[in-house]
Amino acid sequence: MDAYPGRIFEGKVARLNSALDPSSRTLVAEIHVPNGQQLLKPGMFARVSLVLGEQKDSLLVPAEAVVEEDGKDFLYTVADGKAVRREVSRGWSQNSLVAVNKGVGEGEKIVVAGQHRLKPGMKVRVLDEKASQ
Repeated sequence: MDAYPGRIFEGKVARLNSALDPSSRTLVAEIHVPNGQQLLKPGMFARVSLVLGEQKDSLLVPAEAVVEEDGKDFLYTVADGKAVRREVSRGWSQNSLVAVNKGVGEGEKIVVAGQHRLKPGMKVRVLDEKASQ
């Protein structure tokens, strides 16, 4: 709420209008927010972030790391300087990240460039993260 900078009011979506305004790409939503202190008044505007769901036990990886082939998703990890192809289960994506539900573990190095030319077992060179930034 612009009237209360830094303060977060949590609520639940009660209703959504099914018609999207094509010119503004908006729709009307009714959100029920507890207002015990009577701080919120009719006509006030708010910036809203909606959590549409949660996906637990997933890792976020750069979307470009995941490659689709023959209807299956996979990525390459690096073990002992060689490419290891891993089939993954892709979840939700947002911006440039995708949730991976299985197939790769936390802390593993994954290939994010050149993976379209890789074959399992090929030697790969890991670039120093600091040098690539």
